Amino acid sequence: MSGPALTFSSGSLYLYSLDRCFALAATHGFDGVEVLIDERYDTRQPENLQRLMDTYGLPVRSLHAPFVGHALPGWPADPVESVRQTVHLAEAIGAAHVVIHLPDRVGYIMVIGGGRQVLLPWFPASRPLRDWIASGGLSRFQAETDVRICVENLPAKSPTLQRLLPGFDQRRLTWWNTLEDWPRVHPYLTLDTTHWATHGVAPLEAYRAADGRVRHIHLSNYRAGAQHLPPQAGDLDLAGFLAHLAVTGFDGQIVLELNPKTLEASDPARTAALLARAAAFCRAALAGEPTPQ
Repeated sequence: MSGPALTFSSGSLYLYSLDRCFALAATHGFDGVEVLIDERYDTRQPENLQRLMDTYGLPVRSLHAPFVGHALPGWPADPVESVRQTVHLAEAIGAAHVVIHLPDRVGYIMVIGGGRQVLLPWFPASRPLRDWIASGGLSRFQAETDVRICVENLPAKSPTLQRLLPGFDQRRLTWWNTLEDWPRVHPYLTLDTTHWATHGVAPLEAYRAADGRVRHIHLSNYRAGAQHLPPQAGDLDLAGFLAHLAVTGFDGQIVLELNPKTLEASDPARTAALLARAAAFCRAALAGEPTPQ
């Protein structure tokens, strides 16, 4: 296909079955699905993923590696081996991209006592991933596969910290999470519009700073601390951003990545309506047409 693929992230509705996510993506005219690998075996068994692709006529265009620190049954706990396993799964099913998160500088541990829960800084579980990237391990592994491993920028960690220390730059809590460093971490990047918005960075500013390395986009809107809103609802000019991608010849992947709350997953009719509006908004913007609200 010419132009960017518009796909739907199963992480948007991770409380639904994977089969249901594929059905919704097919119904609303998406070009494929991004599968978030999570606790469900259905998200990481190639035979099942192939069955879903055949049933709904939609490819799995990308896989999102498991979140670092989330132990999954039968999946490597080491974050580097988790990336490797995700890439091997992508190769088995023909997915073009694998998304991984930038590693955190500071991790957290939850301390519970006296009826209260307190998060305290702790040695981050993602340190092995950071060391692997810094030592050239990711670059060497990328050379062994045709799957493009796309490194995703991360959001501000704590709204509370933002309120208490409004001048503190939370991008520094994550390795390579600035507009200066992120483009240098790897030749292939995932740009998450909401994540940059939590740091006050507009999508087009981040895209231009990446200097051609963005191959994969997580698309959602943002307003007053609310993340992963539908693209037609929020403060970001996503219509303008999508139009820019189209006229400049972006041919990577645009993934609608929302969440069960913003898609009102408890009400299937509302979920379907919101998805229909989101897909229509994206298609219109990419075509340079007025966008429905």
